[in-house]
Amino acid sequence: ETVPHYYEAKIITRNGSTREVSFSVGLFPGPGRIITSILDIEERKRAEKAVETAQKKIAILNSITRHDIHNQLTPLYLQIDMALMHTQDPVLRESLQKIERIGQNIQEQIEFMKLYQDVGVKSPIWQRVADVIRTATAGIPLDGISQEIDVGELEIYADPLL
Repeated sequence: ETVPHYYEAKIITRNGSTREVSFSVGLFPGPGRIITSILDIEERKRAEKAVETAQKKIAILNSITRHDIHNQLTPLYLQIDMALMHTQDPVLRESLQKIERIGQNIQEQIEFMKLYQDVGVKSPIWQRVADVIRTATAGIPLDGISQEIDVGELEIYADPLL
């Protein structure tokens, strides 16, 4: 019961080609009785690689777009500041300040995008829930609050950025 029941491996076929397969192993009641199934996962692996490549391209496009938008905010702020320096009209000043706040909101959204750019880019992995909780709460000042993590050896299959 301590041995994994699922394996992935590469095998060499009779004609010498390599195939990716998965092995599922189960126990039957009684001593020494097992059942094994072998499944060709070559196409699934190819699809996973294609998805990974697409995700990397999307991440690059996201990064470039985010950078370009950010670069447009600098001259926007400059123009707003120049306009504010050259007008005393209270209505116009209020409008310019609202425009500046809109720019700041855009900048905050860009920063948010940057934080989550890599979510979903890497393949999910098995993670111990207790370790994830410890890591997530490590930087939080608990100020005398005790923390008890009672999840045993529970693991979840999730994005590495969990």
